[in-house]
Amino acid sequence: MTMSGKVVLFDCYQTLIQLQSNERQFQAYIDLSEWLSYHGFYITPYRLFEQYHSIVQKQLLQSKDRNPDVEIGTVFRELLMRTHKSSDEIGENLIDELCIQFRKATTISVDLISGIKSVLEILQSEYVLGIVSNTQRKFTLPELVKFDINRYFNEIVFSSDMLCGKPNKKIFKYILNRLNGHANEAIIVGDSLENDIIPAAKMGMKTVWVKYCNQDFPDKPAPNGAILCQNVEKLPEIIRGIAEN
Repeated sequence: MTMSGKVVLFDCYQTLIQLQSNERQFQAYIDLSEWLSYHGFYITPYRLFEQYHSIVQKQLLQSKDRNPDVEIGTVFRELLMRTHKSSDEIGENLIDELCIQFRKATTISVDLISGIKSVLEILQSEYVLGIVSNTQRKFTLPELVKFDINRYFNEIVFSSDMLCGKPNKKIFKYILNRLNGHANEAIIVGDSLENDIIPAAKMGMKTVWVKYCNQDFPDKPAPNGAILCQNVEKLPEIIRGIAEN
């Protein structure tokens, strides 16, 4: 993929989208059990809960990567195969639907951060934009589409694509390569010191630490070299200032 221009990478949640979710709330598994019964899969909510978390843990332990992740579609496929259904009865469309149903059932709230679309509209014309996020493609891409912001990004990489996530350098290197970018010329915008700011800075990226979403954010000073952003509308100005230096 050949592109020109300075690369700006964004984290997703609490940077572009505000999300609260809970994969351990039992009502979600009651709802999912009911939904599956309409598709011929009869799994009690308790078994669904136990099997889901067991398979996730097993797949994570099998990984040799640091900061491993799973691909949620393979988790649900294995779970359904344990009901002794043949693989022919578990099509990709069913898996995609199941993932969406699970995401909806476990989501408490999800909304676009106010003002971020206008910011992306400005930045898109000046920079090559990407998303690098510790999440599942089958969960997050539909949310980006729902809020109509996927179109602003030249490349979107999720930890589920790589089976490992930030702060592993592997995922940063992958998206930079896809965007024909170099770490010492790239900027990252994120809310996590541990997953975004510190590992990106170690690779030579310029960093913008955003605190405009979570009002209860720990009152930590920004690390050396990181620019603090507490107002989303200031992002274009901050990024331009970094890019011009």
